[in-house]
Amino acid sequence: MTPFLKLAVRALRRSRHLRRATVLHRTGHSARALIAVAAFHREDGQLLTIMRQRGAGYASLAEVMVALEGAGAGLFIRGHYLPVSALFFSDTLELCLAVQRGDMDAETGARWLRDYFTHGAMALPRKAFTPPSTPRPEAG
Repeated sequence: MTPFLKLAVRALRRSRHLRRATVLHRTGHSARALIAVAAFHREDGQLLTIMRQRGAGYASLAEVMVALEGAGAGLFIRGHYLPVSALFFSDTLELCLAVQRGDMDAETGARWLRDYFTHGAMALPRKAFTPPSTPRPEAG
């Protein structure tokens, strides 16, 4: 499979899981939404590696989603519901884990998420909230 085709397949998988997780979370089925997140992480591998390296569990991600919603990140921007979509990209997953660890407050995390999904990139350097030995960001 060509590199372009691999990226396209990955993007389609991410999109399918992301839509499902968003619908489940928005309809009050947060536990099932996290199952959809975990399913993509298992398929993807890179995001699962980040979770394992940080010793993070999916239960703590549920708390982060609620904290981010309460801090003003409960918005749809460019088709992404921020608290859920943030769990599907390496940069924003790292940001969520920084909030979970207490390295960043939820309001700051919400502001950076709004910036990321509005502009397609994070103005804050990733190393500001990412521990060393993090896998490279993914394309797509």
